Amino acid sequence: MKYSAIAFVVGLLLPFGIPAQKVLQLERANRALTVKIPIGASLTFMLNEPDAVWEMAEISDLDVEGQRIKLDLLWYKVSDIQALKRQKSGGVRGLGAMLGVFGISWVGYSAIGRFFYNDRDVSWNTAAIIAGTTLPAAWWMTRPRKLKMGELHRLRVLDVTYPGAQPGQGP
Repeated sequence: MKYSAIAFVVGLLLPFGIPAQKVLQLERANRALTVKIPIGASLTFMLNEPDAVWEMAEISDLDVEGQRIKLDLLWYKVSDIQALKRQKSGGVRGLGAMLGVFGISWVGYSAIGRFFYNDRDVSWNTAAIIAGTTLPAAWWMTRPRKLKMGELHRLRVLDVTYPGAQPGQGP
């Protein structure tokens, strides 16, 4: 009982010590779930230029009023970003890596058994089918997603201010 009263008081006072937070928000059309990218995260992006290439930079600062992002030392408008590369979730990437190791090890152990131990029971058709299905699936699961900005995806700079938070307050 004593600890629940302390937790309640701390829960009431906690929002007053939290400062505002600026985030870059990646939205998808007709979806409530968004991805918030904080300051300090690295971003792989392509600009709206004819000879644009993929660039990687760290988010240094965000300007909410001008909808601008400071990537390393340069300011870019959010509307100047043509596409982003985002990694898939950790579970999908982990499963892809496991599938790749499974396919490579199956073919490797089949080859070792066939050539070094003269194992005639090794079926090359089975090894080819397993390698032919697991390796492309592993490649697809581990490669980053390319998100083109436009009607489906959108970037915004947001200032998330908690109720009762004062500027400059917090840890």
